[in-house]
Amino acid sequence: MGSEVGPVQALAILLGLFFALGDLAILVYLIARPAARRLLTRPWSPLDLFLGIQLVFGSVILVAFVALMGIARVYPDMAVTFSRFKPVVTFFALFLPVMLLQQVALLLVPIGFVRLKYRTSLTALGLRKTAVSTARLLVTGAALAVLILPLSDLLDTLLRRWLIESGQFPFAEQLRALGRGVSMLEYLDGIRQHVPALVLMCLLAGIAAPVAEEVFFRGFAYRILKQRFGVRGAIVSSALLFAAIHVDPVSQVPIFFIGIVLAWLYERTGSLAAPVGLHCANNLLTLLFYLLAPQFRFWDGWLRW
Repeated sequence: MGSEVGPVQALAILLGLFFALGDLAILVYLIARPAARRLLTRPWSPLDLFLGIQLVFGSVILVAFVALMGIARVYPDMAVTFSRFKPVVTFFALFLPVMLLQQVALLLVPIGFVRLKYRTSLTALGLRKTAVSTARLLVTGAALAVLILPLSDLLDTLLRRWLIESGQFPFAEQLRALGRGVSMLEYLDGIRQHVPALVLMCLLAGIAAPVAEEVFFRGFAYRILKQRFGVRGAIVSSALLFAAIHVDPVSQVPIFFIGIVLAWLYERTGSLAAPVGLHCANNLLTLLFYLLAPQFRFWDGWLRW
């Protein structure tokens, strides 16, 4: 039983293979077509986006591996370590360092490209003042989050009932297990009574993660995709990338919907302030609802089927 590969481990293996094959394909392409090597020096190249994703998630996987090895040495019985009997150990030994590094990497990778390769200012990432004050944009984004949260919850509820609860979709149980394994909300149950861990979780997921993700996905990825596909193509493709990175198979459509709104806001305002306000408010409200009423759904009383 201990040698079985779960959905999360299988996904990690598939992602590793995807990135490895992607690196190999790029290397072969650059060797076979010398003219393509100008992509290495061209600013805002799609190759930069792919390499940026590699740097972010390669470093995260490395830290996760080191953390897992450390936990295995202290707690040889890994099943006990990751059960609900030791949730705080898991949080501080694995989740916290991985989350911290992920946010740092999401910030430093775009900043590194902008400052070291493109030789321009950070305003290129949307970190700029606009005609509308930053505070007003933040509030506008937060207010919009209140409006779209019920819509995203509706999409999530419908998909979960169709994919998971109906029992008619192939691999429903595997999708359910994968969703639980990658959901940050799953960590909340085990640390509800541990105030320091709970505060750190809220700061990370509610503030640090939205800021870092907006810099990477809107400030960096969206601009690259816009230069390649235009505004509409960039809005859709950046939202697809944003959803895919969150991995949860059932939440892909709601996250894609939010990604569309975030990219549209960034395009309309030219600043990351409004997307950051929406993203932070969305995550904080989601955490708050889950902490106060874990089983709460906006639409459970309306959708009986």
